[in-house]
Amino acid sequence: KVLLLLTLILSYGWSLSPSPSRRTFIKSAALLSTGGVTAVIADPTSSNFDPLQYVDKDKLNGFNGAQAQPVGVGTMASRARPVTGVNLVQDTLSCTKSQDIKNWYTVTAELKPSTTVASKEKSPNAPPNVLLQFSSPWKLKQGMFYDVECRGDNGEGCYLIQLPSPDSVSLRHVTDKVVAAVTAPAGRFGANGGVGNVKVLKRSESTGGDKEKYYDVDVTFDALSPAMRELPRRVYARSYAVRGNLYVLVLQGGTGKKWKDDVEGYVERIVGSMGVGEVRSSLRNRG
Repeated sequence: KVLLLLTLILSYGWSLSPSPSRRTFIKSAALLSTGGVTAVIADPTSSNFDPLQYVDKDKLNGFNGAQAQPVGVGTMASRARPVTGVNLVQDTLSCTKSQDIKNWYTVTAELKPSTTVASKEKSPNAPPNVLLQFSSPWKLKQGMFYDVECRGDNGEGCYLIQLPSPDSVSLRHVTDKVVAAVTAPAGRFGANGGVGNVKVLKRSESTGGDKEKYYDVDVTFDALSPAMRELPRRVYARSYAVRGNLYVLVLQGGTGKKWKDDVEGYVERIVGSMGVGEVRSSLRNRG
């Protein structure tokens, strides 16, 4: 008799509503089956509906043992890979402990000419690859957001940029191009909205032991943090022009005391260790 009564009531309820939802039907059945005691049925249309009541909070963000993280400003998922122009030959980047300076590292990489430069001269007159080397007190960073870059514990570090040379290889033209690349929206410091208040502190031109010229520029600017706060930064960059390419080693850090404590004492040794030489072996076109 109870079953018959339940069936009649549900049939009557179904007839009153031309298109009742499946959720409403189940809710009604649950109410009657409990003998009139209200069952706790989740209704997502209710203002009191809380989906977290019906999941295991300890496993909410879990995925095969890995913890998911929110995607937003400042997370890896919201970052773009900086454009450095570095045209690295596969499997040639290495970082080893320095033989000359304790607790320093020697970074070596073989680079191909930029696509723009290579397209102007066809083989066999095309510029050869170059072997670039420098020393650093900071270890090489590896991952999807780095080409050739070393980073310290306080955000200081150094990294490579590769550019086509300007039409006129002069101190002003070279350093202007380097500053533009360092402060570009697609560069290392432009990911959060660009760079402002750019000030060139010093430019200089010198000749190395092998009679090759190099060009230095010292510059400050304000970058934006992921939280949209201005971060004063300082950069010292040394550039070599080789067969239509600029190979640039960029040292970067904070300003004022931060620069003095974290970077200044390393500048001459790092940029002085930079060497760029053409690869003339038959292996230069690999990669």
